[in-house]
Amino acid sequence: MADTGWPGCAKSLKGVILDLCGVLYDSGEGDGVAIPGSIEAVKRLKESDLQLRFCTNETQATREKFVAKLQRLGFGISVSEVFPPAPAAIAVLKERGLRPHLLVHDGLLPEFDAVDKTNPNCVIVGDAAENFSYQNLNEAFRVLIGLEKPVLFSLGQGRYYKETDGLKLDVGVYMKALEYACDLKAEVIGKPSPTFFQSVLSDMGLKPHEALMIGDDLVNDVGGAQHCGMKGVQVRTGKYRHTAGSDSGQGHLPHCDARVLEWSLASSPVRIPPPQGGRFVHGRGRGPGQTDRWSWELGQRRRKVWTTAGGSRAAPGRWSGQAG
Repeated sequence: MADTGWPGCAKSLKGVILDLCGVLYDSGEGDGVAIPGSIEAVKRLKESDLQLRFCTNETQATREKFVAKLQRLGFGISVSEVFPPAPAAIAVLKERGLRPHLLVHDGLLPEFDAVDKTNPNCVIVGDAAENFSYQNLNEAFRVLIGLEKPVLFSLGQGRYYKETDGLKLDVGVYMKALEYACDLKAEVIGKPSPTFFQSVLSDMGLKPHEALMIGDDLVNDVGGAQHCGMKGVQVRTGKYRHTAGSDSGQGHLPHCDARVLEWSLASSPVRIPPPQGGRFVHGRGRGPGQTDRWSWELGQRRRKVWTTAGGSRAAPGRWSGQAG
């Protein structure tokens, strides 16, 4: 249940940023499927006083076609509320006078129709799916290796994502292959780039500590948000996987439904009991605002959890879950 008396930074919450694939829906055949409760979650957030935006690394369709798919699934989402990497990449190309060689999904190509692609002096790689053939990867490699100052842009850096028929390799795998082959470091446009998150915050007119990011990727969603000063929550849908040595599912919101809304709308953490036989230990926080941290300890396993900023502690004997 939500703790409406939670003090400090939670009371400054003015906006929520949601990931899409794996949080609101699972992609797959056709339009994919909405995750149970997610349509109502979006509706209730829109009815609240919180600002709402959607931050995605989706690169298999133009923004307009992607939003049209979400609308067919039942989400009341407009194009202006959705922030994918491709429009941000186009802005960078224009600013720096670059002409890209594209290794992207066919569905994304129309985004770059107005971009000069003759005699390319950089490479853009996105989630190209079946276009990630040896021939296409080798062509991108040859462009990069032939440049005096090679520039590689990656539209996100995810390792994998979930579709309705299982997990699929994401763009980060192929980005790393080109980095290794060309001995360079890619510039990531999309999550977890702080610049990408800041563009969403700027559109909302909010400061980082006033916004909460909800996603299924602990590194690119939650970690990226935390790195730029936001709060972050990971859900247990999409690419989330329970593994030995993890927290046995503790500390993650189950999916983006009413339980997430109770957390967001009441501006408080979800309280989840520690694992059986566990005990609480206290540790000093290092995050923005000197975030106070508690941990539970079970045998040799210790799990850091976030409570509040400014030194406020969770209620004795209760665990606040993994958030921001």
